[in-house]
Amino acid sequence: MDLLKSKVVPGAFHTADEDYGAPKCHPNTRVAILEEIMAWLDDTNDSRRAMWMRGAAGAGKSAIARTIAQICEEKDRLSSSFFFSRTASDTRQSDEKHLVATLTYHMVENIPEIGQHITTVMLSNPFIFDSALDRQIDKLIVAPLSRLSDDISSSSILPKIIIIDGLDECHRKDAQGAIVKGFVAAVARMQHNFPHKLLITSRPEENILAAFDDREVAPLLRTLPLDGFWKFLVDGFADIRQNHDLKRDIPGGWPAADDIDKLIEKSSGQFIYAATVIKFINLPWRRPVESLRMIIALNRPHAELDALYSHILASLEVSDLVLQILRIVLMKSVQPTVDLPQSVIPFIQNLLGLGMGRVEFALKDLSSIVAIEEPDIKFLDASLPDFLMDKTRAGKFYPNSDKICVDLLRRCLLWISEATADGISNLDRRTLLAYFAGPQHFVDNVQGAHSEIYDTFSGFDLKATLNNISRTVASLPKVTGPMHSVPYGSTAEGMANFLAWILQEHKTLSASQTPHIPLKVVSQLQEWILDQLQKPPLAGRISSSSLDNNNLEKFVGDPELSFCWSLMSERVLSALFRDIELLGAYAMNEDKYSYVALYCCHYLVSGRPKKERRPFRVMTSHASFFLQNAAPRIDLYHSLHKILKLDSMQEYERYLYRASSSDEYRTRLVSHLEDHFDQKLRIPSLSGWGSDGLTDSLVDYLIKTCKTFPSLHGPASVHFQHERQQGEGPTPNSTLRSRVKSTISKRLKWRS
Repeated sequence: MDLLKSKVVPGAFHTADEDYGAPKCHPNTRVAILEEIMAWLDDTNDSRRAMWMRGAAGAGKSAIARTIAQICEEKDRLSSSFFFSRTASDTRQSDEKHLVATLTYHMVENIPEIGQHITTVMLSNPFIFDSALDRQIDKLIVAPLSRLSDDISSSSILPKIIIIDGLDECHRKDAQGAIVKGFVAAVARMQHNFPHKLLITSRPEENILAAFDDREVAPLLRTLPLDGFWKFLVDGFADIRQNHDLKRDIPGGWPAADDIDKLIEKSSGQFIYAATVIKFINLPWRRPVESLRMIIALNRPHAELDALYSHILASLEVSDLVLQILRIVLMKSVQPTVDLPQSVIPFIQNLLGLGMGRVEFALKDLSSIVAIEEPDIKFLDASLPDFLMDKTRAGKFYPNSDKICVDLLRRCLLWISEATADGISNLDRRTLLAYFAGPQHFVDNVQGAHSEIYDTFSGFDLKATLNNISRTVASLPKVTGPMHSVPYGSTAEGMANFLAWILQEHKTLSASQTPHIPLKVVSQLQEWILDQLQKPPLAGRISSSSLDNNNLEKFVGDPELSFCWSLMSERVLSALFRDIELLGAYAMNEDKYSYVALYCCHYLVSGRPKKERRPFRVMTSHASFFLQNAAPRIDLYHSLHKILKLDSMQEYERYLYRASSSDEYRTRLVSHLEDHFDQKLRIPSLSGWGSDGLTDSLVDYLIKTCKTFPSLHGPASVHFQHERQQGEGPTPNSTLRSRVKSTISKRLKWRS
């Protein structure tokens, strides 16, 4: 089940802790709707196996879905659930690729007997999660339930329910329709002793409407629209009258029934409107009667929810700082590929240069629409990001203005250029990559201020920044674990992505009147790279004298060169370092990779890095990358043999000879090399580095070289003599005898 667990999104369960502020149905609200859903679930004669509960943003769909999930769980009627969310910290919660795996895992929790059938499926097809959605549904849900139903003799069991909430928050539009058709067809086939029904909730968007209107889906569907909030509002106002700090100012009989009717009319079927009204009126520093009067008086041509949001923001005198904070939180909503850190408040503090508590203080008056759960910030409903990112709706509260985006671009560049070891040593990968992704994100959202972008980059010293970053990561404390799980590797990855974007942006807009990236910035990058490529050993061949300990020690103390090698090993920049037009004679090629690989390997066995884990791990990563790109060379092959003392390994030649055509012998060779490094050379174990590890790269290089130069396995080679002694391979004489014998035999047959 480990494979299944790795694909699961825990935040998508109805019980997930991340659902802070997620609405549950008010105890006396929507009673009729809850009863209608449960009656449909209990009705075994209803052929409509699927229900679509639809409503506008904020209509309370998720609240009802969670309540249904809780009710069914208590009655042992819940099969599984998945709650899509675009605003969740885990981006997988809006990705359909993890839907079936999460539902399957939840199903195993609720129906343990099905576990053995699902395990059988995954053992027979470990790549099942890479297959099409309908195949995953069939193999992991329909088929196991069908097999389980064969063990149940009674056909009177009540249907269980599968709940998929917020389908419109699944990012891929085409996947939304596939989910509808795939799961409706699935529950229709579950007419056995273990029946199931399906509840899907979403906004009534066009592509989802089309999916439910499909001729194969429509006959199996029951639609449930949402409306009405009277009971919720009545109970909400009763709570305000009893518990508000200024309840002594509230007159008897407040509010009037006519006022509640007006609020219901203004809600336009959106539950979030009613919920936001109650939260706003219940703010402890506001007078409830006056707040309700202002809301009733709102009369704008926009939708009432928009008017309510605007009124709340206007009444709180929203500052530029608040809009900047909101814009950073909106990065993921605007561009789903941006992976915001889970600790978003510290991220904002560092980016904007704010002290502890400043972010929370700035947003304290927005508690009716924004939830702060240390260290995260969440919008209480998906309708608020939609409102804020629509300039015509948000008006002066629009946080995606050119002014704000350019200012945030400047702050991102400032953070990158002034990064310190203390500032990045405790940051995780997602946080570091978010800082480096910021410039591209904010530039992409600027509509007209192109000259301001150009001016901002004109003041950015890229060469000084690269030198600073190099020294910063060199001074990081010791690390444990593979390189890309620590700040060093993540910083290199983020910087590589940033530099690749700069080059692409300059190339794309170089012909326009107002390019974003000045030529000066690209020239600084070229100059910095050339400075590193002109250093030994990149500037020329490695001689025996260059491999002495003094040169090795000097190299390790060069943070710029080491960081340059880290950038070179990032896929997005590897082509840059091979660009002859840009770098001339100093551009990298296979021969240079070969000699630098030898340099790195010699450093690893020199005895110098063993007291410092970070240089050792960094150099191991460098050596692995260079070997992967090195040209097959006989001189390098023999040099590696010498410095790594490979000839002293028992049966090394035997395994190498066979590894080129046998995965089994390749695996044995890797294992023997691990033992050799650990026991003979006293190099710490390299296991756990996966396909990018030095041991794997070394084995692949040796095999590649031997295939390129067959003479390395000629009759004089060690492995050939060993094979002959063991009787496992042909000897030169036996080969000659067999050829002569065959020729004589053929001639005799011809003559006869």
